[in-house]
Amino acid sequence: MKVRARPGQMQDRIKLLARVKSLSHKDIADQIMALFRLRQVPAWRIHGHLGQTPGISDIIGVWPKTGRPSGSRRRPGSIRGQFLAVEVKAGEDKLSEPQEAFLEAVRQAGGLAVVARSLEDVLILWREEEP
Repeated sequence: MKVRARPGQMQDRIKLLARVKSLSHKDIADQIMALFRLRQVPAWRIHGHLGQTPGISDIIGVWPKTGRPSGSRRRPGSIRGQFLAVEVKAGEDKLSEPQEAFLEAVRQAGGLAVVARSLEDVLILWREEEP
């Protein structure tokens, strides 16, 4: 399922896709990326390939944070936020040991790490962390 729509239609598309049962890995990742584009969360899909470090999450990004520490200066166009790692799993897929280790390393370093079996898992994170 492609999620390509004008900005006004994208939110409706996301809601529709969230209701579909038994989505593939690609469909779930597409929904999450559409949500991040809609909410202006900088994020990138990581496509596995030979030679890639095992365990790196399917989607990485920067979870925007509001405000700024006193006395800090930002370069124009810079983003203040937390590292975000989303591991997408479809159906009964399970995390591999390297994936578990990567997500734990992200958490230990103060980042946000989530296993997403649906768009709802990311929406729950959104409600808890509210950028």
